[in-house]
Amino acid sequence: MHVARELLFRCAMEHLKLKPLPYDMHALEPHIGRETVALHYEKHHAGYARRLKELITSKPEETANLEWMIRRSEGAIFNNAAQIWNHDFYWRSMQPDGAGAPSGALNEAITSTFGGFERLRRDFLEAGAGHFGSGWLWLVSHRDSLRITTTPDADLPGRYGDTAILCVDLWEHAYYLDYHDERARYLEAFIDHLANWEFAGANWSNARRALRSCDARVDDRPPKLARDRPRTPTPREDGLPGRLYIDWRAQQDSNLRPSGPQPDALSN
Repeated sequence: MHVARELLFRCAMEHLKLKPLPYDMHALEPHIGRETVALHYEKHHAGYARRLKELITSKPEETANLEWMIRRSEGAIFNNAAQIWNHDFYWRSMQPDGAGAPSGALNEAITSTFGGFERLRRDFLEAGAGHFGSGWLWLVSHRDSLRITTTPDADLPGRYGDTAILCVDLWEHAYYLDYHDERARYLEAFIDHLANWEFAGANWSNARRALRSCDARVDDRPPKLARDRPRTPTPREDGLPGRLYIDWRAQQDSNLRPSGPQPDALSN
């Protein structure tokens, strides 16, 4: 079973080998067409792998794994490395004849956090439709609960200490051939017909185990030195803000944008 931790490409250079899709290209029809999947996978996803290979050839990053590059790089190397991880996670967030409703521990967490699946569905759709421009929509494990977040461009929740549970690609190439500019219809098709709740449930269980393991060891850990922490994304030199990580529920409750990211480990 594929879970989030298996998508971190522990071995150097493994990230340059495009992972096969977990289903045939036509398998998501009629909700996402074969032409969309082929274009998305063979041009966009494969393009990130080709570009990353070009960027890191004869550089120190050439022997690093994908997780290291996502943690430590910026600019073009980060963007292409992160997009490889994001796309692998996106393909596995869907399955033919998926959706329905989650069960087990994940369903219990959804009820505890959102009050039930219908509230999760509503918030998920609103967050995705309300995200400006390109990016990603995520259901994540945040400490001991769930939350809905969006990230711009290639950014991903692991940079901010959260663990991905499920995601949707919000870039137009993911849905334009099938839905044109109607992103809301694409999101409805995802959550009502394609969402892979078995994959999401496995990720949630894995995140909970990692958190319990971390809690059990925390008293034995020395303090983390500032120099050992991943660098905090900084504002761009042109004065525009750096990457933003938006907690949808917190934003809705306070009507304020979070003050800034607090990155930690990529994944627990």
